[in-house]
Amino acid sequence: MSVSANKPLLRQNDTCYQINDTWIYNSATQVVIREEKETKLRAKTAEVLNLLILNQGNVVTAQCFFDHVWSGKYVGENVLKQSIKELRSCFADESKTLISTITKQGYKLSAKICQYQKDVNSQLPADNKANDKKPENKATEGSSAGESISPISPEAENSHGLLPLPRQTTFPIQAGMKKSLQLGWLLAIGGILSFILLYLKFSQLQTQHQQQQLRLKSLSAEKQFFQDTVFRYYNTPQNNKTLLKSVLDKSRVQISEFSGPGTTKQGMQQALYELYYHGGYYKEARVLIGRIEQDTEQVYGRHSSEYIETKFATIDTLLKLRRRQEAYDVARHTLELTQNYHPDDKLLLAKAHLFAGRGYLHCMEPFCVRRESMNDGEQHTRIALALYREELPDDAIEIADTLYLLNWFLLDGEEKVVLVQDAICIYQEKLGRLHEKTAAAMEELGRILVFFDQQWAWGERYLLDAYKIRSKLYPKNHPKMAETHGKLGEHYLMLGQYTQAMEHLHTAIEVSKLINGEGNDNHLEYLMFLARAHLYNGEAPVAKALVVKAFDIIENHKMTPALLITRALEVTRLRIEQSQGKNTLSRDELLANITSATDSYRASASVLKHEYQTRLLAAYPDTDTYEYLVDFRRLLENLNPKSRYLYRSDLHFLKQRALSLCDRLGSEFCRQLAMEFKLAKVIMPPELTSPAPEEANQQADMLAISAREKPVFRTLTVTGEP
Repeated sequence: MSVSANKPLLRQNDTCYQINDTWIYNSATQVVIREEKETKLRAKTAEVLNLLILNQGNVVTAQCFFDHVWSGKYVGENVLKQSIKELRSCFADESKTLISTITKQGYKLSAKICQYQKDVNSQLPADNKANDKKPENKATEGSSAGESISPISPEAENSHGLLPLPRQTTFPIQAGMKKSLQLGWLLAIGGILSFILLYLKFSQLQTQHQQQQLRLKSLSAEKQFFQDTVFRYYNTPQNNKTLLKSVLDKSRVQISEFSGPGTTKQGMQQALYELYYHGGYYKEARVLIGRIEQDTEQVYGRHSSEYIETKFATIDTLLKLRRRQEAYDVARHTLELTQNYHPDDKLLLAKAHLFAGRGYLHCMEPFCVRRESMNDGEQHTRIALALYREELPDDAIEIADTLYLLNWFLLDGEEKVVLVQDAICIYQEKLGRLHEKTAAAMEELGRILVFFDQQWAWGERYLLDAYKIRSKLYPKNHPKMAETHGKLGEHYLMLGQYTQAMEHLHTAIEVSKLINGEGNDNHLEYLMFLARAHLYNGEAPVAKALVVKAFDIIENHKMTPALLITRALEVTRLRIEQSQGKNTLSRDELLANITSATDSYRASASVLKHEYQTRLLAAYPDTDTYEYLVDFRRLLENLNPKSRYLYRSDLHFLKQRALSLCDRLGSEFCRQLAMEFKLAKVIMPPELTSPAPEEANQQADMLAISAREKPVFRTLTVTGEP
């Protein structure tokens, strides 16, 4: 069906094409029109279509698209395929005959293409068309179809070389001269205004062109530097990580001494930053991105989108370095900058909200109130998701990134599984299986299945899949490998498989120390996990040495760790001392610690309070057991994914320790303790379900005591006195 040519759909001076007598494509507005239905193309998709039109009937290779549409920067075949998919959807090309895929070559546009112009004569009244005595007004040929045609004046006829008919002048000569002077002045003023407008438009276009040229030069330099550095690295006898670091360090010196164009230097710095980042050298990457920020501000301005993009890279690097508070501050500032100066750029705004969400997610106590930061982070992430869905297809990488982030703010296990599974599907389709984002999403899905659904086997399978992917992507001493070993160590600790937990945690500690040193939260967390694994495996002296080392690191590095980590280390130390029968605190000191062990974190406060109560009962058996049992019930109720560092292996250890108090505290205490465990209905991993010989003996003794003595029942209430 042919498209009507008499509707005012296009703007003046736009380059328009008619495709197969059906669609009208405006390359300036990037809009495709069919039967009054407009489809707005993404900028890159429109450029792909422009290139296909210019090469109508010929094959356009993928490299040609990368060179012209993406300025020579390789972005992956999937990005190009997405644009082709959008074009086929726009042109209803399900059979792929309009835009055909030429295997191992590229794409070809097979369509009738003609430049589209409005038919001005179709707009004229019928009587005007029939009157061939009046000459056509040439000035209306370039006007838009929506403009009305003004009557032709004698002056206009004179401008076309026609002799005026002789007629009687009805006005005095002076009036005619005055009118001519006024007309001359008006023409002069109009000419000056037109010149000013043309000059301003030219200046604007020239500025835009200069910025585009600067960006192209920067990208070209980045591409060339990246290729040269990688080529040197892979063509050396031993392409190991240490050699890559030395190559990058030499390149950094060369760039600092470079005296060429600023945009070229900036492109080289950007490429070097990416190499440092992907190599796991985040400290060096942080230094470089700081310099890139300064150069970008000088070239493009502090409020430019280019400068804001460098801020996103800064936030990402800071999070890799575990500098949570600084990343949180930069993320909030960047969002404010984007909202103030780019409120209409929805994609940039969505990215700013996404990074704000990441900043809130990683901000911990004492810098942020955790509950509030989690709520704020979820809101920003949902805003980002809504903006992305307005601008991008459902299978865009950006949407997968947002779904993955949103999962971290939710506590509904089923909803989390759906979000992460959707993200994995997009990552595998667009990026492939061997990609960091795919591995990260698989790892997160495994942890969700373990923490929320107690699907131990399925969860472990996903965790090991992520480990295998990263083993192929990174060398052994890469930060991602340290993180992966840490997650596996935590997993096996929770399941009671202490030997495997120790193996992975030892590796995580070694790699973490090699890359980032000891003075960071990750290293302290690994030490705490390892200490608990040794303690629960019956190796209290080794566990004690690890905890002492952790507190020495905090002191020597003048650290302020996250409150959860500090409290987890304190709890581990108390358990070790209790297992060794050491108690240096008096009754009053223990009671004071029990009173003060309250916090906004209900779970961690309950755990810490339980440790002091256990020590009080062990040292002073005459202490009333009511508060102990009530708080133990609360501790069992808090065994959920929201309770960080409270695992089923912890509960197993606490149960064994509580049973050891039965002989001194009597049968009623043991009966109520057993009842609390029974009512809690905690699902335990297979390794922790069968009681150890010592625990079996303790349970038998407890039953024997209960059989000998007549129980004295005590009513338990959450509030009030026993």
